[in-house]
Amino acid sequence: MSTTTASWIGLGVAAFVAVNVWLNLKGRKKERRLQRIRGAQDAKAFAAMFAAEPERLVAENLYPRLQSITYTHALPLAKDDTFPALHFDPEDLLDEVRGVFADLGCNKPNSTELTQGLAGVETIGELVVALAKLTSAETTSSNSTER
Repeated sequence: MSTTTASWIGLGVAAFVAVNVWLNLKGRKKERRLQRIRGAQDAKAFAAMFAAEPERLVAENLYPRLQSITYTHALPLAKDDTFPALHFDPEDLLDEVRGVFADLGCNKPNSTELTQGLAGVETIGELVVALAKLTSAETTSSNSTER
């Protein structure tokens, strides 16, 4: 490899790192601003935003998992927050969703079931409702097979 090629590769890596650092700093700044506006929040306060008990149960388990994939790990969440606005990586989000099933003692749905159950979900509130339906269906089907 020539020195020119190595220089270009080094320059490309440096640019990639610089852009990622800039985006991370920008994301953290935005989240800190939202933290000041929204105030403190914990999982119970987030869960209280939902009316039905299955939704509250899912919300309380999902909340710390979603916070762990935000820039600051402390962003107060709202039901109408969209995934692109929060810059959630789809794979990370899917991992956290699967983790909720494990936390609740439910069988993890296969990829097809999960994709169908989450079709059209664009906000955190919609995600909680969809997961509550999936976990309720899981509980209902496991109860009927036990009989």
